[in-house]
Amino acid sequence: MRRLAAVLLLALVGIVGVFVAFHSGPFGVDQAVMNWMVAHRSASSMSVISLISDAFGPVMVVMWTVAIAAVLVMRDRNVGRAAAVLAGVACAGVVTEVAKVLVARPRPPMQYHLATAEMTYSYPSGHVTGTCALALMTAVVATSAASRRVRTIAIASAVLIGAAAAFTRLYLGVHWFSDVLAAFAVAAVAALVVPGLVDAVLVTLRERLPDRLPEWIDTNRPRTATVHPTRVH
Repeated sequence: MRRLAAVLLLALVGIVGVFVAFHSGPFGVDQAVMNWMVAHRSASSMSVISLISDAFGPVMVVMWTVAIAAVLVMRDRNVGRAAAVLAGVACAGVVTEVAKVLVARPRPPMQYHLATAEMTYSYPSGHVTGTCALALMTAVVATSAASRRVRTIAIASAVLIGAAAAFTRLYLGVHWFSDVLAAFAVAAVAALVVPGLVDAVLVTLRERLPDRLPEWIDTNRPRTATVHPTRVH
């Protein structure tokens, strides 16, 4: 079921991307959302929105990803969950960058841009992809053994974080609505597929290299306890 959902989402991103590549202008919903954003802008919120957008930028996403992976490694004493987070964010980023080049969608007109003008390709949004992928991957792997309620709350929170990132990009006028939707889809595909792939790779390594993997790679082998010699008084 997860694989089917991932295939459908990725296919949808590709189909929309092909249409965008041959239809340079925005969709009707894109323009409608942009018009609403422009009409509801205020000078007082500008600095806050820019700050939030910067916090979701590619450099910050990389830093947060590495930090979260480090915490997971220290907590688990192996690389299983950390590798899933790193791989998920990386895969989502690669797919997004490839799609940007292939689709080559221009950014919204400069008249909509606030703060720093952005000139790179627009579809999908890199900010939103990175933020959503990190939030979703963290929620998925961190609650893998939790109850359904906890897992649902974690994933819902991740979606809200992604929505906040998407809102800032739309508010600043540097992306169309379809750009951020595509970013959500790419991140969701990563969250659906990558954890299983990482686990499959680790299982294969354990089968081919039985009892030869170091403890920090073998996620199924408990770490040996350190035995301290008894002091003789």
